[in-house]
Amino acid sequence: MARAKSALLLGAAVVALLSWACVLAAATNLTTTSSASTVAITSSSPQQPRDETTLRTPSSGEAPAAPPSSNDASFQRIVLDKGQLELEEEKRKRQQQGLLEQRLQKLQEQRRLCARCDCFALRRAAQSANATVRVSLDENLDDVPDTTTSPSLTVTTTGSKAKTTPLVPPVNQVLVINCTSRLLAEELPRWSWPARLSAGEAVAAETWAEFRGGDLSGVSRLPQLPFHLTRLSLADNRLRSVAPRAFANLKTLRDLDLSNNVIADVPHDAFLGLASLERLNLSGNSLSSRPLSADLFKDLGKLNKVSLAHNKIAGELNADTLPWSGSILELDLSYNGLTSVSAGAWRRLPNIKVLDMSHNKLSSLTPDAFLELRSLERLDLSWNALTALAPGSLAGLAGLRTLVLAHNALRGQGLPTASFTQLAALDTLDLSSNAISLHESAGALSALPAALRSLDLSHNPLGRAEGGLEGQTEAAATLPATLESLSLAHCNLHGLDVRSWGGLAALRRLQLAGNDISVLSSLAHLDALAELNVSSNALTRFPTVALPALRSLDVTHNHLERAPTPFSPLLAVMRLDDNPLEELRIAASPALALLSVRGMPQLRSLPRGAVHLHAAEAPANATAPCLALLLSHNPMLGEVHEDALRNITFCQLDMSHNALEWLDPRATDWSAVPSLDLQGNPWKCSCRLQWLLEGPMQHIYRSSPALLEDLRCSSPETVSGRRLVHWFNHTGRALCDGELMDLQSAGTVTFKMSPASLVVMGCLGVAAVGLVLLGILAHRRYVARRRVRNRRF
Repeated sequence: MARAKSALLLGAAVVALLSWACVLAAATNLTTTSSASTVAITSSSPQQPRDETTLRTPSSGEAPAAPPSSNDASFQRIVLDKGQLELEEEKRKRQQQGLLEQRLQKLQEQRRLCARCDCFALRRAAQSANATVRVSLDENLDDVPDTTTSPSLTVTTTGSKAKTTPLVPPVNQVLVINCTSRLLAEELPRWSWPARLSAGEAVAAETWAEFRGGDLSGVSRLPQLPFHLTRLSLADNRLRSVAPRAFANLKTLRDLDLSNNVIADVPHDAFLGLASLERLNLSGNSLSSRPLSADLFKDLGKLNKVSLAHNKIAGELNADTLPWSGSILELDLSYNGLTSVSAGAWRRLPNIKVLDMSHNKLSSLTPDAFLELRSLERLDLSWNALTALAPGSLAGLAGLRTLVLAHNALRGQGLPTASFTQLAALDTLDLSSNAISLHESAGALSALPAALRSLDLSHNPLGRAEGGLEGQTEAAATLPATLESLSLAHCNLHGLDVRSWGGLAALRRLQLAGNDISVLSSLAHLDALAELNVSSNALTRFPTVALPALRSLDVTHNHLERAPTPFSPLLAVMRLDDNPLEELRIAASPALALLSVRGMPQLRSLPRGAVHLHAAEAPANATAPCLALLLSHNPMLGEVHEDALRNITFCQLDMSHNALEWLDPRATDWSAVPSLDLQGNPWKCSCRLQWLLEGPMQHIYRSSPALLEDLRCSSPETVSGRRLVHWFNHTGRALCDGELMDLQSAGTVTFKMSPASLVVMGCLGVAAVGLVLLGILAHRRYVARRRVRNRRF
């Protein structure tokens, strides 16, 4: 019996060894039923197979990644690991930060510029006076080039070394000294500048210094700054005060920024010596209603722009509140607490052209409040509490071109007929977001200046009261004939007869969004209209009308059952989003550059000729090179006719997030579309979709690989959720090969045995059978001998 057991155990061991040998032999010939490149095999659930391919969008200037070759035995080498990329990027950033820290430490040790400093130069490019090129500088400014060919140079020789010193700074260079990062306030008084700056050498046409984002609340004096400094920023430093004559040595300073500190008072001689100063920013401080010194700007003969916004200047504004300077052209007093303006408040500031008093608490304007501002061109009184305009409150503003009264509480009876009659030069009037009703303010609107070109009445209850805009046809007819822009958005209008306006022949922009208009009676006489917005209304149809100058039409969020068909040979932008169209049919000129058809809840199909461009209608100079069609997020769209998009050149085609299962390859030249987005559709991955892998997929992979991220199969169930890029560069017809589907089912792998493996398996089977038979015979013999032995006893 022991021998039989030994034989059996030996046979089992031999079988196990042969089995492992066979598996190893077969592993050399392991292959999937697909003939694509090697695929990483991992355990995954049948419902959502794991896809090892990670796409990366090439960065700017980087050549697109080459597609994987089917002959490459290591497809995984081009499979990008997002986590690995992030680790490498983080490592690179740490290396750069380390180099920067070393450089900053060197600067701090040498006390060249500042404790934490980044120095660079900006050179204007030769081809453009406004373009600049950043050039890094070292701590000695050795990278600032000298113009050795300029005749305005002196050359001095010390020993055997010649030194070139420019008498006139280069006109194409700006030196920027940025001391913003991690400012150390305790070291500020000890900072020293490079020798070339301290000696007064003009190394650039302009020199800017920025000390932002630190804490200088305990600093009593500033370091010795280069005398040729042209711009200085001390913003965001918690400065509490400005010392007398703090900037006396900065004779060339033109721009001083002291914003966002806690300065509560400014001495009368704080800016003494700044003869070249043009712009002063004191916004975001704690300046209060206590009058500033009248002599504060006495010696600033070139000062033209002052900002006192975001302070605590409250109460009545009078002549003693502000310092005097006849050179100031722009004054910003916004975001304060001013409640009124007294007569004569501006007698010390007669030349102001731009005045911003928005976001205050003004409740009324006294007569002659702005009488001295005869040069004023723009006045902003928005976001106050004005309820009326007193007669004469805008007197003296004969040169005013822009008046902003938005976001107040003006009512119709608070606008006398003569409110705007004295504003002969008025070009733009903003009365939006008030409480103006048309029947109460018809007189004031009828007396608008003849030069008015832009009128904003949006967010006013024009259509609420009885006899609103729909019933006051004579009111619209009195609007100036020169009007080019009119906004009646969000005015609660229920109907509008544009023909009643009569004389608006020059109107170019009409805003009617956010109303409840169901019918547009006529737009025929608006021959100059270029932009029309009737979005968020209740339109059921758009009038068939000729608008020869129309370039932009927005009818989104309406109840249109058919697409508009205006005769507009220049129409370039049409937006039809969120309308209950069931079928799309659009006829337009080749000038059409953008067509948006998104969020259509009932759109089911694109029939033959759904988008048709009439070449004969377009002028010779109005043809558009290509069309951007945004046809996405239509949950019922599942059919696109083969001739729906024929003969159209696309620069962008977005058909994402629809209900498309299949597309006809003849519908357009899919591979020629620069930006093609087909993501988020329930694609049926069958042989009918094979053309997508062979053409458009190649183009998308090279141009915009991110657009393949959510391009997935929805059926059959065995490949549901699988991205189509999984079969990218497949040598055969992947979606037409039946055995390919077996590969996708829950990660199943089949073995393709070589002849040698078959021989090994056969030998293994014969040996196993022989061992079993030997074991059985041995066992029977053992039992027979035992019986004989028992009989003897």
